[in-house]
Amino acid sequence: MRFLVAAAAILLANLCGLAALQAEAQGLPKYLKSCKKEKSGITVEDTLVVPSPGGPPGIVKIVRQTYDCRNPETRNNQWIALYGMTDANGKVLVPLDYAQVLPFSTKGAVVIDHGDEAYPKNLKHRTYMAGKGEGKDKFDFKWVSVMRADRACDKPPVNAADRPVSAVVGEFFFGLGAKGEGKHHLVLFLPDGKTRKLEFMGGAGVVISAHRMGDVLLTRWKDPEGIVRAGILDLEGRPVAPVLGTPAIWSTLAARQADGVELQGCHAELSQDLFIEGPSLDWDPAQKFFGPLLIPVRRDGQPATLPDGAIGMFPAYHREYSPARHTFRENTVMWGVVFPAGNGFEFTLHLGTPSEALIAAATAPRYSDIGRSIDHGGMVGAKSVADGLWRWFRADTDIPVGAANADFQLSLNSAWEVQNGEAAARNQILAAEWAKQEAARAEYHKRLWAQAREQGRLCDYRVDSTSPAPEVEEFLIACGPSRQPGLADLARTKGVPEATISNAVQEEWQRQMAQSKMLAEAEEAARIRRLNNANKDPGAGYYPGKWETAIRLGGNATVDAINESSDNWLEQRRDQYIADWQRSQRAY
Repeated sequence: MRFLVAAAAILLANLCGLAALQAEAQGLPKYLKSCKKEKSGITVEDTLVVPSPGGPPGIVKIVRQTYDCRNPETRNNQWIALYGMTDANGKVLVPLDYAQVLPFSTKGAVVIDHGDEAYPKNLKHRTYMAGKGEGKDKFDFKWVSVMRADRACDKPPVNAADRPVSAVVGEFFFGLGAKGEGKHHLVLFLPDGKTRKLEFMGGAGVVISAHRMGDVLLTRWKDPEGIVRAGILDLEGRPVAPVLGTPAIWSTLAARQADGVELQGCHAELSQDLFIEGPSLDWDPAQKFFGPLLIPVRRDGQPATLPDGAIGMFPAYHREYSPARHTFRENTVMWGVVFPAGNGFEFTLHLGTPSEALIAAATAPRYSDIGRSIDHGGMVGAKSVADGLWRWFRADTDIPVGAANADFQLSLNSAWEVQNGEAAARNQILAAEWAKQEAARAEYHKRLWAQAREQGRLCDYRVDSTSPAPEVEEFLIACGPSRQPGLADLARTKGVPEATISNAVQEEWQRQMAQSKMLAEAEEAARIRRLNNANKDPGAGYYPGKWETAIRLGGNATVDAINESSDNWLEQRRDQYIADWQRSQRAY
């Protein structure tokens, strides 16, 4: 019984929510007339996971209804969309009255309306809380948006509840100060509708920054002393770490496939991670080789757990191009985990993500120095702590290549020699395959040439620089040098004797003269035949051809018509004369 009552209550709530959404909208601009709902009805624009005041995150939906209205000023139809917000079951939280709805919790959203004019001014954002309506505070934002965790190259979650929690952030901009310093405030909206303001973000030469990374906001600003600061805040603006040094974001790329081909798109990236830069690992920080020590940060903004004794990480091989994020420059395929040792440090290497490298570091071999080579796709070499020998690894792998050696250059030379030999062997295989294909092509060409010769269509063929000298010579003799542009020059490059070329020119001229003579004789014979036929038929035209006959026949027809017309006219005049004379005689 309780189940039936609960089901009825849910059904009633959904029906009430639908009825509320179907009610006549109040947010349409007044200058638009005769607005009608589009037949598509109410559609779901987006589904978000948002915080809930005093409870776990929940799911809300941004919904839209489009209207077809009449604009009296332009006398044209104008489509306009109104947005609202419902919970996961369709219960209305924000009515369909607004130009923009940005949910910040399961109970509220940042909204702005369309205004009542075609080009409204001074429209401001407000908060809307379910059951309470619009808030009194107005926000004149330069920019406002829902910040989501960067999932550019993650697989989209199957269920909406698996999505990361969203946050709404807006930016105030107060113009330029006397020295050109921008006054920026960031405003974060809390689940209960209140706001948290981050004041004086930015400054001279500093672009305001609030970057969503995991479930935290990575912020950057310039303090009153002119020092650039960075901090990690939760989604409600509370610091989860002290003011830190320079943050760093790195992407870990997938290794190339066995054939050397890079994966493309989102498949090319394994992870993107947040770090805080520590001191430089180089003796001379100006000569960046290892780069700064990177302290990994979890998605919730807390420091990642490091293996016992480890102090941080560094990217073992830097790549400036990512097939997943074309404009992102901080990429690597291999990570080093750093351990202090005496006056320096040791490190382990791992092909994969930072989290995998931290797990593998406890038992991985340790190295004291690193080398890099751009040859053969980019190799990494490392000096082992255990035996002091340099070992080089194939590009995008942790597979050693060449002989280990205490000397850096000798170990690198060995890696080169092995891979050069492998490359030469691959080239030989490719060359053999190419020769096989060329032989098959030549045999096919030979069959076509013989077929053209047998059918007497050799001159319909063509020769070029790939044709053997005998074919070029045969084509030249049979068809003549004018058959194909540049044929004589091609024959010379193939070694055809100059006398042969001259004879071909002479023979082609003789063929052309013989052909012209044959055509002339045929035309003369046809003329004589037509002349003889005309003498046998007096009605036929004397001159050969049909035009003369047509003209003569047309002239004869015209003359006949004139003669006939004259005879008729004379007869008519004679009859009229006789009739007139008879009438005159009767009068007397």
